[in-house]
Parts: sequence; structure tokens; C-alpha cells
Amino acid sequence: MSVLLKELREQLEILPMPEIRKKAVQNFGLRLSRDDTKEDVINRIIGAASKQNYARDVADSNSLPDPGWTRIRVHPVPGRPSFPFFAAINGYSVFIPFSLEVDVPHKFVALLQNAQEMRITTDDFGNQTRKMEDSYPFAIIHATPGPDPRPGGEKKRERKIAAKKKFAEEYGYWPSDVDLREVRAEMTRARLLKDVMKQEAE
Repeated sequence: MSVLLKELREQLEILPMPEIRKKAVQNFGLRLSRDDTKEDVINRIIGAASKQNYARDVADSNSLPDPGWTRIRVHPVPGRPSFPFFAAINGYSVFIPFSLEVDVPHKFVALLQNAQEMRITTDDFGNQTRKMEDSYPFAIIHATPGPDPRPGGEKKRERKIAAKKKFAEEYGYWPSDVDLREVRAEMTRARLLKDVMKQEAE
């Protein structure tokens, strides 16, 4: 069992049964029966969690992240659940735990740095204070420079932009997606017509 799943099990075991059932349904989409015991529900949650994509465990704290990866530790926030949270960029997603050192693609650093939310506090006199705070305060342990190890949709977007740039250079304006599709369809028709004419000539 990975460190993350072991940590998840330890957190679940100290929760009351109603809270565990709630998390099973809301966080993992499980359907439970009235006959399920606490151990049954925990085992089902661990089974569902084991199929998720989690941030990479750090097996050796003395090692360095692979190129393109950054080692982080996300700090728990008082008053909020400490279950791993979901984060995604351009088609690549992971669950990131609290209080453990994990390796994530470097682009997730900017995602976490920009994640903020409004927190409202009330003093003893009933006065409220609103303040923007980090949703996921974290520390960077080490970053190893390198190419993006999980490019997700970036490569596809780069190819699309390159095609539009080539179109703009040839036709003098920036195309829409429809423009690109029409040009590609016309090129396909032209190639087919050329093939037909070549076959007839033979």
C-alpha cells in the first residue's frame, strides 16, 4: 500500500461512521448499503482511491525529483478536511495529499500559487473581516529543471496555434476553427481530385 493510501486509511479510521459514509458518497461516488460496516466502507474507499491518479510518493527524502518535477508539501488548513484534493491542468489531473512530500509536474506550482479564496473571520464584537488567502498553502522542497513530464493538452494547443499562424501568414488574417476545417477539407478534395485525374490519365 502506498504512503498516500496508508495515510488515507488512518484518517478514515478516526472518523465517525456518518462522516465516513458521507465522504464515500461525495468524494468517491460510492453507493453504500445499510448493512455496510465501518470496515466495509473504509475498504471500499481505499479500493476506489487506489484507482485514482495520485501525486508521486517520495520513497527517499534524500533523492531529488526527476527533471521537470517539483517536490512540495501542502500544509493543512485549520477547519478544512485533510483529504487529498483534486488538481488538474490541460487534461492531466492528480490528487494531492496534505502534510506529505510528493512530486508534481512543475506547472502545478503556479496552479497552487494562484489558488486563493475569500476567508471571513469574526471577532468577539461581531465584526467581520474579509481576506483573500491561499487555498492550498505549500512549501517547495526542491525543483529539478526540465521539460514538462506531463504535457497534457499543451502539445495539441501548440500544434493548433502553429497551424493558425501558418494560415495567417498565407491568407493575411487569423483564422477561426471553422476556417481551418474548411481549408483542410478543400485540400483533401483537391488531393482526391488529383488522384482521380492521375488514374484516368493512366
